[in-house]
Amino acid sequence: MQPDVSVIVVTWNGRQHLDTCLEKRRRTTSTCRRRRFSWTTGSTDGTVEYVRSRFPWVRLVRLDENHGFAGGNNIGVREAQGRFVAVSHNDTSADSGWLHALLSGIDEPGRVALATSLIVYMHDPDTIDSGR
Repeated sequence: MQPDVSVIVVTWNGRQHLDTCLEKRRRTTSTCRRRRFSWTTGSTDGTVEYVRSRFPWVRLVRLDENHGFAGGNNIGVREAQGRFVAVSHNDTSADSGWLHALLSGIDEPGRVALATSLIVYMHDPDTIDSGR
């Protein structure tokens, strides 16, 4: 059975963000049926080994080099197995209903192809970074 959503998180030597990022993703997406996480990395800081040991539910896509954020996401999207794809940064913390809210905005008969979340600063959640 394929997951409804593949959540892609790209990192490069961002191991220090993994606990916050992945624990929040695991807890906040539990309302979404059959989700799957993909993680693309060209890291050299032990990220791959850490994710494998601490977060075995994450499907790793290991890269031999850093492809940047856009390149890593493109590879992740090609590897994704979900009907929908959500892209997220590794240095973020998600609100408890972020993925459900994002998916609820999709109007397939209306052919909506993209949805985005409101992004606020972690150090100052009252300040909006971006959102449309």
